[in-house]
Amino acid sequence: MGATAVGDQAFFAGGGGYDPVQNKWRVRSEVDIYDATSDSWSRVELSLGRDHLAATTAGDIALFAGGRTRRSSAAATSVVDMFDGSTGSWSTANLSEARFTLAATTVRSKALFAGGIGATGSYSDRVDIYDAETGGWSTAALSQPRAWVCATTVGGKAFFAGGRIGEYVCSDIVDIYDADTGEWSTAMLSRPRGFMAAATVGNRAFFAGGSERGTSGFSDVVDIYDADTGLWSAEALSLPRHWCSAVSLGHFLLVAGGLTSLTHDVIDVLDVETGTWTVEYLSEERGRMGAVALGDLAVFAGGHLYGHTTDVVDIFAIPDPATLSLLALGGLAVMRRRRRRRRAARRASC
Repeated sequence: MGATAVGDQAFFAGGGGYDPVQNKWRVRSEVDIYDATSDSWSRVELSLGRDHLAATTAGDIALFAGGRTRRSSAAATSVVDMFDGSTGSWSTANLSEARFTLAATTVRSKALFAGGIGATGSYSDRVDIYDAETGGWSTAALSQPRAWVCATTVGGKAFFAGGRIGEYVCSDIVDIYDADTGEWSTAMLSRPRGFMAAATVGNRAFFAGGSERGTSGFSDVVDIYDADTGLWSAEALSLPRHWCSAVSLGHFLLVAGGLTSLTHDVIDVLDVETGTWTVEYLSEERGRMGAVALGDLAVFAGGHLYGHTTDVVDIFAIPDPATLSLLALGGLAVMRRRRRRRRAARRASC
């Protein structure tokens, strides 16, 4: 799915899943919306059903870009659905190039959509840039065409890391866009890999897990960029996996789920202030989840188990400081888990 947040609402859009009624894979057009203020769910529709789309929010605008309308490169689309949180209205635009498996992040007022696989099946270096202040679009290029890139933003810079450059070949390149200067530069991961998860906590960007040889050679590496020093370092997850999901929650990094030859329910939790890693668990093993940080909540929705998809939503929160003080909690215990399963929506999810 494409997942992002606007204000107190988390959006989980599109995606794909096996439909037992039609006995085939289907792309979805549903957008499930979680309102953290009312603790309620609602649903709208994308203008076009699709999977492998990318989502990010610039200002009050949530953008859901690209994807494919069926399981074929020829079905790649350039459609961008845009939700304006200030008016509650939807509109559409188009990328400069149809593609899926692209990456998205926002820096300053600009939403960037990078890489992906085009309609001919070739890897793309295209970067489409939407400026929420002007409403205009422009383009740029990655240093290397690739798909399954991961993206995050820290210190006024957008990072597009790794990805796949061939069927069994992954990249170690990190393309970096500086929003203040408009210039691009490159760095390198400690190991080439694709299918990573990325998130930013404070002034540090984290690029976690992935696989080093297409969809094999699973990795436990976490590459870390410190925007204060400009230096890179590396740590390790509790177990190697790709297709995990990452979000920041306060001063915690959560790297959840993932796939190898098995599905996993592990959540690696890093307390960035202390440098301590602990482990939590999802309510159900899965990878390829939609993940959103929403205020003091981390929401992990849907996902893929080998053979089927799921409608499970796990919500994690940090207790307020008074509760922490009263209970003398710390480390792993700081995470409070709330699980919910949207059974009524099962056939329409993911």
